[in-house]
Amino acid sequence: MPETDPIEDEVGADESGAAGDEEGWGAHGFLTRLLGWLVKGNEECLEGRGMECFAVGRDGLGRVLAYKGRMRFTFYGHSCFLLETAGVRVLVDPFFSNNPAALAAGLTAEGVRADWILVSHGHFDHIADAVGIAVRTGARVAACYEVTEWMKARGVSEECLEPMNVGGAIRTPFGRVRYTVAEHSSTLPDGTSGGVAGGFLVENAEGTFFYSGDSALTREFRTLGELYRIDVAALCMGDRFTMGPSEAAVAARWLRCLRVIGVHYDTWAPIVLDREEAGRVFEEAGVELLLPAPGESVDLG
Repeated sequence: MPETDPIEDEVGADESGAAGDEEGWGAHGFLTRLLGWLVKGNEECLEGRGMECFAVGRDGLGRVLAYKGRMRFTFYGHSCFLLETAGVRVLVDPFFSNNPAALAAGLTAEGVRADWILVSHGHFDHIADAVGIAVRTGARVAACYEVTEWMKARGVSEECLEPMNVGGAIRTPFGRVRYTVAEHSSTLPDGTSGGVAGGFLVENAEGTFFYSGDSALTREFRTLGELYRIDVAALCMGDRFTMGPSEAAVAARWLRCLRVIGVHYDTWAPIVLDREEAGRVFEEAGVELLLPAPGESVDLG
């Protein structure tokens, strides 16, 4: 269970003086549940009696019963990072082998623990160590269908695989995970098709986290900004193969996100980030830009 802090009861107890009795939950509890049905389509909004509140727990009446921990982001270089949330270690785009940034910081695949793995697409710099880590740790893996089939053929247990496709979502122990559109290619290391490239949106009581994958600037970001309240976004910005800093700043504005972590830069000479330009365009956009060093962790609460 993550370290939690009760969110302030902004609305107060119901008329009977109970903040939420076990049977009826009182007036506010009834409205919270009703909102959960409306927002999530007849799915249970509150799980674990207040420890996991996905949509309604973000704001409004759902805050009465929610408990809020803190997401934690650890950067491993390139687009590989660990998201710790709701007591779960979520490894994204595992790339340690032949990753100059990770190797320079003394980071190895063998030293990583993971409960879940998210793979945005099939390119080697996002999947290089996914099979090895999944087999060693028994972590569940969510990725595009073609990627999960490729991993299954290389020894990852079918029971550990969560095949997805763009637009779809799954429920996990750390919240709702949606596979989002990314304008990019996806070829697996052996040359076979990796299906479509994507990104991920993670929603739980601790916040909403978005990862763009290797996407170009796309108006899909505007749609996501209209549909979700995104607290933090990890956006690619090394240019050449992905967005550059100027496009990433526009993406942040379309996402309506005021806090961005840069990824997919400085790994090789062709994608060295112009930090001065990046700082300038994000400052002009009114968005906080974080560029953690490999091995560095950032609390997102």
